[in-house]
Amino acid sequence: MSDYLHGVCHPGRRHYSDLKNIGVNAVRTDIPFPFGDAGGGISEKFQTTSEWIREMRAEGFVVIGITPYPHAIPEWEGAIASDEWFGMVRKACAFLGEHFGENIPIWQCTNEMNLEGFRQPLTPDQALTFLRESGRGIKDASTSLQAGVNMGGFNDLAVDMYRAVYQPESQADVVPWDYVGTDGYFGTWERGSPQTWIEKIGLLGEITPLPVIVMEWGYSSAGRILPPEEVIEDGIESHEVQAWCWGWEMPDGTVRPHDPATQARYIEEALPILRERTTAAATPTPARAGRPHARWKPTGGCSTRTESRSPATSPCDGQSAHWSSTGAVAARFYATLRMTVGARDESRTASPMRSK
Repeated sequence: MSDYLHGVCHPGRRHYSDLKNIGVNAVRTDIPFPFGDAGGGISEKFQTTSEWIREMRAEGFVVIGITPYPHAIPEWEGAIASDEWFGMVRKACAFLGEHFGENIPIWQCTNEMNLEGFRQPLTPDQALTFLRESGRGIKDASTSLQAGVNMGGFNDLAVDMYRAVYQPESQADVVPWDYVGTDGYFGTWERGSPQTWIEKIGLLGEITPLPVIVMEWGYSSAGRILPPEEVIEDGIESHEVQAWCWGWEMPDGTVRPHDPATQARYIEEALPILRERTTAAATPTPARAGRPHARWKPTGGCSTRTESRSPATSPCDGQSAHWSSTGAVAARFYATLRMTVGARDESRTASPMRSK
């Protein structure tokens, strides 16, 4: 595995040369529940995903797999949240680890369990068990596979769940995690700016000395900013009116808008911060980490579904980039990433994570 991961989430096929051209060496994608029936037969969707993973590996990309979500686990062996049901979670994740082996060396155990939309039908406490059983399943397959957990942003529940996962009070809750993952859209989903990453990655460093992988980050390229009285904390209702709760907050109190030029500037400022803070400064020991750029597209255009969020209406204008796609402000972004990433390997600090 290369020294530093520069990735994208859910890239389409046939864009491999474009991805390599901007320095991308990793992809992050959902891996479906593997079984099509209670007898253990493999589903067609899983077979298709397996073929795509082999294709990505043949192209030289490191793959980060996302284990199945709670809603995807059937009740074949027990009711939701029963011991038997959690046993199915562990069994499925062990199968995934064994099936893909070194083709998926890094696993994110499901996604953003602090957010109800991803956690359903579980409670937060049940979701913690779900995370642990997912991680144990991956480790059952091979202790060489790397596993970690991410939250969506840094609301109070996210921080509480990070602490419960990485600072367990009971030995029974200990899982040998390898990294801590995080998602952050400061100035879009949460208040802040590129500089907010300094504080948040520092907070993760206080919780665990493990390496940090920023799984999702970005800034919307379109959409108006809601007035304060319309903001709903931790909500996605703003999508329905093609708006965002937040903009890029500046030190002088002004707020930058959501447009392609501001998105490009945001990326230019955030990349050096992430590069520095996810290498050594955020943890007591040097750490390698990656920054998958969510739902990359090689050119402009819109999609109505973002990585890990499925709004009914996208705030895109049909011409600019998808709001979370940090790869779609084409020429300027390409130039920025080449400039920032191009010579990364020569001076990179060695990682404490296992080499593949």
